[in-house]
Amino acid sequence: MPTCKLTQTNIDRAQPADGKQKLDLFDTELPGLLLKVLSSGYKAYYTRSRSSDGKMHELKLADARLVSLHQARKLARERLCQKDQDKKQQRAPTLEEFAQEQYLPYVRSYKNSVETDKILLRKHLLPRFGAKRMDQINRLAIQRYVQELTETYRPSSVNRVLILLRFIYNLALRWEVPGLTANPTHGIDQLKEHNKRERFLSAEELQRLFTALDTPNNRYLKAIVTMLALTGA
Repeated sequence: MPTCKLTQTNIDRAQPADGKQKLDLFDTELPGLLLKVLSSGYKAYYTRSRSSDGKMHELKLADARLVSLHQARKLARERLCQKDQDKKQQRAPTLEEFAQEQYLPYVRSYKNSVETDKILLRKHLLPRFGAKRMDQINRLAIQRYVQELTETYRPSSVNRVLILLRFIYNLALRWEVPGLTANPTHGIDQLKEHNKRERFLSAEELQRLFTALDTPNNRYLKAIVTMLALTGA
């Protein structure tokens, strides 16, 4: 990939090497501008840039016989600048950018649990996904993280993290955030929560309960509670 500072002199002299069909000269003064020279002698300016899919694309800019180098640089600069602007407009924000700049300012106005959200973001979601663009976070990555969390936290705590992430993506889609087309948490079920705690009364506690029930106000109450206690209800 020959690179040089293009000048009118080396443009006029440029020719493909023997046996080659073409020569590409990349301008060092304006990255993204190149001169293509064919073995037939035809020369043209092109712009070269990377698209949102990560691939390099070349577009013809002008016939080198019709525009000067100065004009070619000006045209290329305008095109490349426009492409950069288009890229920024279409680029999905990182999770941290969206959380700090859009989500938190929004929920502060109405959500009582905003402090809990901030803790969940700071402790769980941002360390894991904060630097990633929202369109790069996929369902598999989230599912794996949920599995990791279950090794340390209760199902109810893990579910809070998942619910928050789902809510953030739903808001982003509702607000038509650029570059975002789907919620990657869809299809990931919440964990079953087994947080109920059972405790049976001790003999001393039962005795105190029966003593408290020895009241004339309700003669059926002691019988009812006794039956419930004996059946474990």
